Amino acid sequence: MFILLAYAVCKRIVLHILITYTAYLCITDILFRYYIFLLGSGFAALGQVRDLQSCISQALQYNLAVQHSEIKEQRSSIAYTRSWQERLPTLNARLGHGINEGKSIDPSTNQFISKRFTSGNQELTTSMVLFDGLGMLYDIRQQSKRWAADQKDQEGALIALKLDVILAYIQVLTAKDILQQAEVNIETTRAQLQRSETLHKQGAIAPGDYFDIKGQYAAESSSINGLKKTLFDRRIALSGFMNIAESELGELAPLEGQTNDMDVLTADADQLYQEAQDKLPDYQSLQLKADAAEYAVKYAKSAYYPRLTFGAGLNSQYAGTSSDSYLRQIDNNLGKYVSFGLNIPIFNGFKVRNQVKLVRLDQRSQQVENDQKRLELRQNTSRAVFEYKQSYENIALLKSQVTDYKESFRIAQVRFDEGDINSVTYIIAKNKYEQSLSQLTVLQYQAILQQYTLDYYQGKLGF
Repeated sequence: MFILLAYAVCKRIVLHILITYTAYLCITDILFRYYIFLLGSGFAALGQVRDLQSCISQALQYNLAVQHSEIKEQRSSIAYTRSWQERLPTLNARLGHGINEGKSIDPSTNQFISKRFTSGNQELTTSMVLFDGLGMLYDIRQQSKRWAADQKDQEGALIALKLDVILAYIQVLTAKDILQQAEVNIETTRAQLQRSETLHKQGAIAPGDYFDIKGQYAAESSSINGLKKTLFDRRIALSGFMNIAESELGELAPLEGQTNDMDVLTADADQLYQEAQDKLPDYQSLQLKADAAEYAVKYAKSAYYPRLTFGAGLNSQYAGTSSDSYLRQIDNNLGKYVSFGLNIPIFNGFKVRNQVKLVRLDQRSQQVENDQKRLELRQNTSRAVFEYKQSYENIALLKSQVTDYKESFRIAQVRFDEGDINSVTYIIAKNKYEQSLSQLTVLQYQAILQQYTLDYYQGKLGF
């Protein structure tokens, strides 16, 4: 009895061990697969690097604003096609059949009968406008100009999107570089804080200096958090142009081959303004829109004139009471007609007059809008030339300033370590150096952006 009990207990223990070991193997396998998946995903994410060209290509293909612009251009194309197709004659056929019961007129004899019979009629008509005060002609020209203007706007939207993506791309790189500088700078503060903590415990440093360094470290840590948010916001903006999630953006490749060469700018503000008007599609469209507005006025005024129309047709009928076949009756009863219609507007409650006034206001509004865009273009080109020249002058000054502040900070750090100066002087020297370094980084990226902006106005923006 005891042997059987011991055997049962051992069997249960062995079974429990086997189950536990099997579960352990399953869990280990799952965890191992999950780790491999995460590792592979991590390497995939780390390996995804986008350059500026790929970002622009993605935006040109999937940007929602560009898709909206394409739809607008397609609608204009359809409106133009419809305008010239309205000059074509119409052709319509009608066929009707029915059953008559009770007292009615026999179509074949034109006599009253009281019996059940079938009847039918057939008709083929055509019509066209011969003259409408040249309204259709003006409408064709108006829609043609609008379509051409929308095509130019579509081209301009693509070029402007390229510049927007370049701006967003550079802003991401700027935010990333400033964040990296801040992370490098805080390491210096961390090392100084660790040294100050040791000296503070030994009583070898003024308490005020220790707490100044500690507060400086906290301030820089908070600043890094703010810079991380700025970088995230910049990435959100860029991914929005590309119509993707921020997590899909990946890392951005640095800009290469950028030079700070002032000889690249060969035009002054006035020349750049004229060049932009001639080469940018969205400013080429301004005259097309003005022409379309002029034709819209002529189209509205065409309603003052008489309208002459032409019509023609064939008709026949069928009656079941006739002994002739269906086709024979159609041939025997065939009728033909030709008509001309003249509609002379005399008084229609001043509808045409008021419509002409409204269209003239639309024309004036279009002219004001064109003038406003040209004024903004003149201001933007003048600002671009001025900022371009100022950037490189400031870059030269900031490079010298960074060199000077770097040496000043090095000296301050040595003197602070030796106890010759207090923490206030040390922190001021450190902040001056770090701020000048950040300003130089921002200004260098701004100079690159301003070069792209000049290329945009000169119609030389690549990609």
